[in-house]
Order: sequence, then C-alpha cells, then structure tokens
Amino acid sequence: MARRFKRTIKNKKVRHKLVENNNNKRSKLHTKLVKNAKLFVKNLSGHNLTDHETLLLAKGVKFIINPSNKNAIRNVMEDFDEFSRKLRCRYLYNDGRIYKRQPFYINSGYKPLDSCPAIENYIFSTKIELSRMKINKHTRNISAEELSAIRNLKKNNNIIIRKADKNSTLCILDKDNYLREGLRQLHNIHYEEIVESNVKEVAETAFSIIRDLHNDNYIDNITFKYLKENINTTEVGKFFLLSKIHKLTQNILSEMERNETARRENLIPGRPIVSLCGIFQLC
Repeated sequence: MARRFKRTIKNKKVRHKLVENNNNKRSKLHTKLVKNAKLFVKNLSGHNLTDHETLLLAKGVKFIINPSNKNAIRNVMEDFDEFSRKLRCRYLYNDGRIYKRQPFYINSGYKPLDSCPAIENYIFSTKIELSRMKINKHTRNISAEELSAIRNLKKNNNIIIRKADKNSTLCILDKDNYLREGLRQLHNIHYEEIVESNVKEVAETAFSIIRDLHNDNYIDNITFKYLKENINTTEVGKFFLLSKIHKLTQNILSEMERNETARRENLIPGRPIVSLCGIFQLC
C-alpha cells in the first residue's frame, strides 16, 4: 500500500510542533517569573524597566554573580602558600602550651625558612598535585540578558537603586527626588553645615590621646599598634536613605509609578543611614 505522505515531511511537522510547544512553555514561564519579580521591585522613577532588568533586581542587593575561574589555580596556590607558612611556624615555634592571645594582636606575616624534611616533602608533593588540578567549566548564575541589564543600569546616572526600609522590596528612584529628600532632612536644626571636613583634626586628637595612654602604661604595645593602624584611615562616613514606602498608601504609590508629576509632588520619606565602613573605629 502506497504511503499517503512522505516520512520526511511528517518528521519536519513533528519537530516544528515540538519547537513551537517548547517556545510557548518558555514564554509562559518567563511571563510568570516577571510577574512574581514585580512583587519585589517598586519602580518609582522615569526609567522603564525591561523584563530582564526586573528579573535581575528581584534577586536582591545581596545577590552575587559567580566569579570567573580564570585565576582559580593561582588563588589556590596562594592559599596553600599561606597554609605552608602556618605549618612551618607551628613546627618551629609551637611547644604544646596554650597561650592567652591578646585580642588586638596583629599577625606579623613572618615567613620562616624550611622546616623538617617530612613537611617540606609534603609541601612540594602537594604543590605538584595542585598544579595538575583541573578546573571545572565556569557556570553563570544569570543569563546573558541579565548581565547586559547590569551594565545598562550601572550606566544610568539618573536613577538610584536602594532597598526599602522594613521590607525586602527594591526601590528605583529618580536621582533628583532622592537628593531633594536627603537635603530636606539635612537642612534642619539637628545638623550644621561645615566648610571643610574636620576628620583629620579629630583623628589627630584621638591619636594624641592614644599616645598619652601608651606613654602612661595604660595600654600595651600591641593595643597601641592596633589603634594606631586603625586611626590612619581618615575618610568620612557615607550618608544614604532607605525609602519608607510603607508610609505611603497603595494608591499614591501606584500613581507615582505611572505619573511623573506625582513623583515630583510626593517625596518618598527616607530613613537616614550613616555608613562607617572604611573609616577609623575605636570601639
């Protein structure tokens, strides 16, 4: 009996149908993911977020991209060199006693010479094995479109991205409105504007007090060295705001998302934060 259709035509139709079904499933899944991501992203700026930018921002401010494994072997070898240094120090200077370590002690980083032959053979053999180690292929935890979205958001100087206060929502704000709210909070009786930073004078005063304490034998050399190194950094703290979107009604937030005039008329209250990371701390 003659076939009513060719097998190749049938196979093409089946493959085309499978591809079409898979594309429909991906499209539905993408739509669902974007819909869920919008629950954690509040766009209160004039920038129109793309779907991939929304998916990226919904991951949160603590999301970290998988680092490249280009220098993985070199990093492993550096870590093993530090382990070898500690191993040699333990062999040469450990006498079995337990010492009460000074809480402000700073490691010297001393690198001793070769210790016993057994330890040196172990270190040499391990380095050979580590140099032969094969690194698995680097896998990304974001798509290429989301990686491009990061670059586009970093280039946009008209928006500010901050975590909202008291919830996990990420807010995208117009930079002008963000600065207006910050200046509004600073221009009151609680703050005083100064011509230039006086951090250096404060650091010098603190150092003179620490030096007097050391000269009068109130603190030992280790504590003095620790405080002296910490006080060398004389940078000012960073001031920023966390948006209090919970103070606004849902109707106002919806109107601000759609209307630029509403964003200018309704300033989002912010919780002031002064970050002291990177400056000298004595407590």
